[in-house]
Amino acid sequence: MQSVFFITSSASATRRIGALFARALVSRMPFPRACVCGLEGNLGAGKTTFMQGVAQGLHINRRIISPTFMLIRTFPFYFKGHAGKLTHIDCWRIGSRDLLDLGFSDLKKDSNHIICLEWADRVKAIMPIASIRITFSHISKNKRKITFLFP
Repeated sequence: MQSVFFITSSASATRRIGALFARALVSRMPFPRACVCGLEGNLGAGKTTFMQGVAQGLHINRRIISPTFMLIRTFPFYFKGHAGKLTHIDCWRIGSRDLLDLGFSDLKKDSNHIICLEWADRVKAIMPIASIRITFSHISKNKRKITFLFP
């Protein structure tokens, strides 16, 4: 596995990292299967803020909030000649079996799909081996460390 990390000092910096990450993913579309990204970190570590940046990077002009009660939110996008979907899943209240019941296996088949799961550590058992792991840690009140682990 390869890893790279960034230190951010503000929510806007975290969103910028998310936007840059999204643009890098789009440049590799279509994927062999959906690109699955697992976001892990404590409450308030920056997962949803990062997802706001991912959406901005894909020119999705919708309000991105943690889908805690809806569980799954999907947004179509068209960016740099690539049409695709971004699916944002919150696994805080669900386990692997629940995620499968919600159609996770089918979502993973779409080669123009970016799937980001918050609290992915709760569904490790069914995360694809080739998924990108993104961890968020508090360094101080405003500083965060964002680590990307690539397969």
